[in-house]
Amino acid sequence: MQKISLIVLLLLISFNISAQTQGGSIRKAKTYATKNDYEHAAKEYQKKLSTDSNNYEANFEYGLLQTNYLHNPGEGGKFLLRAEHASKKDTASEIKYGLAQYYQYTEQYPKAITYYNRTLKFNG
Repeated sequence: MQKISLIVLLLLISFNISAQTQGGSIRKAKTYATKNDYEHAAKEYQKKLSTDSNNYEANFEYGLLQTNYLHNPGEGGKFLLRAEHASKKDTASEIKYGLAQYYQYTEQYPKAITYYNRTLKFNG
């Protein structure tokens, strides 16, 4: 579980560079998340999503935050699914992995296995 959390945290940090062009709410959310202030991070993602509900980055990161750090995979899943719908080809493995976690945490194991296998296709 610690490896998964570390991978997710690294993904969130890796998006930090692109956050500078995304505006205040996402940048603030990333800053809060790197400081383990997940409640404030969630509020900043919610601000961004209230003005741009189809924003891939905000949906993806908010979904991961809900699923892995706020322990609310049911809530996180809908944002991860939204991100999958809006994803670009170069982000596909990250979103597949996030969805695999969501399905695992919500005990939807066949779907989790499918998404973990899809992740392996990108990383294999």
